[in-house]
Amino acid sequence: MAQKADLNSGAPLLGERRLEYLRGKSKSEIAASDPDEAKYFRDRTYRLGAIVNSTPRYVGVPDSGWPNDMPGASKYSEFYNSNLDRTPVVYVGSNDGMLHGFRATDNDAGGGEELVAYVPSFVFSAEAEKGLHYLTEPDYDHRFYVDLNLEVVDAFIKGRGKNGNVSGSQAWRTVLIGGARAGAKGIFALDVTDPSFTEDTAAQHVLWEFSAEDDDRLGYLIEPPEIALMDWGSGPRWTAFVPNGYNSGSSSSGFFMLDIEKGLDGWDPGDYMYHEFDAGGDGLSPLTLIDANEDYMVDRVYAGDRDGNLWVAEISEGSPANAYTGAYFKADQPITSAPAVALSVDSGKDPDLMILFGTGQHLETADNADTSQQYFYAVHETSDAAPALTVNDLVEINVTGTGSQRETENKRVDYEKNRGWYTPLPTSGERVVNYPIIRGEYVYVNTLIPGSDPCMGGGYGWVMGFEIVRAENTTPVYRAFKNLDENGAGIKVSSTPSQLATWGNLLTYGTGTGGAGFTELDPFDDVLGRRGWREITE
Repeated sequence: MAQKADLNSGAPLLGERRLEYLRGKSKSEIAASDPDEAKYFRDRTYRLGAIVNSTPRYVGVPDSGWPNDMPGASKYSEFYNSNLDRTPVVYVGSNDGMLHGFRATDNDAGGGEELVAYVPSFVFSAEAEKGLHYLTEPDYDHRFYVDLNLEVVDAFIKGRGKNGNVSGSQAWRTVLIGGARAGAKGIFALDVTDPSFTEDTAAQHVLWEFSAEDDDRLGYLIEPPEIALMDWGSGPRWTAFVPNGYNSGSSSSGFFMLDIEKGLDGWDPGDYMYHEFDAGGDGLSPLTLIDANEDYMVDRVYAGDRDGNLWVAEISEGSPANAYTGAYFKADQPITSAPAVALSVDSGKDPDLMILFGTGQHLETADNADTSQQYFYAVHETSDAAPALTVNDLVEINVTGTGSQRETENKRVDYEKNRGWYTPLPTSGERVVNYPIIRGEYVYVNTLIPGSDPCMGGGYGWVMGFEIVRAENTTPVYRAFKNLDENGAGIKVSSTPSQLATWGNLLTYGTGTGGAGFTELDPFDDVLGRRGWREITE
């Protein structure tokens, strides 16, 4: 087996000792029982590996917020009420090769206790400087293992019994999907509905894995898949939508649709689909799902790629297809984060949506020194457009400012003549690598300006807020930021801001120094943005 080959890699055979070390035994403890073997293990300050890109995810009371009339499912409220006292757990991926789950209670109730550690099979390798054996070696140098952000959603599916057999009936379950990011080409799905983890019930919690071994079109993912309902023609199925990522074994840009339930007994033909945008592409960036007709099922998918293409797919009765003959929009810069999608002016030319996205990448060491001009785009999607649209179809809206604040010029868009607007990011090296979020009339996004030394981290960024539509003869009801004037568009963050989220009237984000940032927003009563699946489930 791959696990045994990995743990026993090299000479002498140290499989059992390596397993003890990986499970927390220190080098000194190994030396106490066998000094000769201890020399093959490295000293380490902490048992827990480095947590880099995987943000801790709290899972307590079910929080997907589904209505009781979800297609093909029992009442979500019953599942919610039956789990009000569920033991809260914080899950996080780590570069020690494991997904960890820690009890998230007060210290006097066992808070901080590790409840589960899961090692996906695709991180095992007997090759030099790979696999779990490398983590134990004296000359170990950091590399990535289980580094992907997590997606947690409640889904109505079959699961497994304690013996690992597939259950006969469907039920609401809390599904966690994680992966390796740059560590390997793979993702995994766990059932974390009941956090009473034991070795005897381990098989109950592992739903499936999907890796490049199953389909070589899967590359490295930088954001987790999205879980949503999709019409497969034979009815709705809970589906994991997975962009194929970067550096796959086949030249392609597209996305997978994995039937979460069908993967329980392995991946057979018909258990998943793949929609290809570009047969010669370099891989698809993170995607956004939209339920345009409000039937709780995905019918539109949006994503960019590193060639600057912004793609749109439509899904109808189990048949995904390109919404246009090619990309809807073509930028001259890479798109590496998921777009946001919002309502636009009512032109009578459906779908009448605004596609909002930034450009730039921060994936490789060389990207740190890239000072090429990057942009934020807002593109009106209508049925009469002639793709691929370009920057020439948009109105330029400039941002200016000094010190810690920015403002945008008060320029409007005539949608009879133009297809939206764009903003050049004003600082050299500034780029967008996180997805935008929508709140009311505004779209918010953070920008990154890396430090000069990629090994030392550093850098800073901005939290930006833009009016979404900016149509002629319209005036926004609210300001982008409560403490800025009506043209205020940005607040400087002294270290790099992480993915934005909203919490009531606050815009929240983490910082590169390990802190948290909060920016106050105006309260509002109505919402302009269409709710995508990401917004519904977070």
